[in-house]
Amino acid sequence: MKTHKTGGTTITNILNRHGDRHNLKFVLPKDKYNRLGWPWFFQIDHVMQIYGETPNILCNHARYNRAAMNKLMPNDTLYITILRDPVRQFESTFSYMTFGEILGIANESDPFAVFFRNPREVLINYLLTQDLRINSDRLKLIRNGMFYDLGLESKDFENEEKINETILNLDKEFHLIMITEYFDESLILLKRLFCWNFNDMVYFHLNKRRYTNNKANISKELEAKIKEWSKADALLYEYFKAVFYNKIQEQPQGFFNEVRELKQRRKELEEMCLEPTNTTIRGYDTEGFKIRHNVTVTLRPLCEKMSWSEIKYLRYLKTKQIRMFENNNGWIWRFLSWITSFYS
Repeated sequence: MKTHKTGGTTITNILNRHGDRHNLKFVLPKDKYNRLGWPWFFQIDHVMQIYGETPNILCNHARYNRAAMNKLMPNDTLYITILRDPVRQFESTFSYMTFGEILGIANESDPFAVFFRNPREVLINYLLTQDLRINSDRLKLIRNGMFYDLGLESKDFENEEKINETILNLDKEFHLIMITEYFDESLILLKRLFCWNFNDMVYFHLNKRRYTNNKANISKELEAKIKEWSKADALLYEYFKAVFYNKIQEQPQGFFNEVRELKQRRKELEEMCLEPTNTTIRGYDTEGFKIRHNVTVTLRPLCEKMSWSEIKYLRYLKTKQIRMFENNNGWIWRFLSWITSFYS
């Protein structure tokens, strides 16, 4: 379950590469879409046709709906997600989603701090003066974005009983909830859960802000306001950070040796593959990648796919999967395609 601004794009790339390498079947958004129905709850009709095949991986943006996912995914499916400190997660979301511009406070010297002087007043002003259809999707993340992704309704954002009940349900339903601040440790837990090897787990940080980009100066006072504003996210994070710590303590000997080996392998691959560059997404300055011109022919495909954006990989997988189904189903595929086009 991919959450926003938590490192989920990097996790998605890892899953995409593994599935691609082993010709697994993905749950992919319908043509012209990059998300599985998000910001609405996931439904099977959000999915590109798979013609009776059993899928192996779902990893693009979808809002958690376990009942619908159970109907689509195999019974032995492993559910994973990742959470980030809610203060930094919200600050990153605020910048990436250009909330300052959307809410009409971009001209302030510090839009982030201005928002937290009175967030409800800022939002009411937006509701009264703007066309609510234009940025309605992005603004689903203006409060408790991680818990929203994991299925909590906005009407329950201040209902602590419901929040705690949902947290306990998630604890039962998810096999692993990773923590961004312990990214490599999280990946070793994932490696052990999936019985994968180090080659499956290496990564480049994708969609990550450059350190040179100005981040909000978050005082202790502002931090407290953020945690109060997104209290459900704060409770969610603190609970699963404790669960994560316990998982680390339970790991057999050699866990931290594996963490160090993963870090070393990533560093070596970065040196062999990459020339740093940067790109801009909606004014959000991110680290980009340029593949070295002298990369070996053997290594180049790995270097390139490790640096692919989610959208680029999604387009590639859609094309690949259509060809797989055509080859596997032959005349049945062509007949169903004809029927679909006839009635549309």
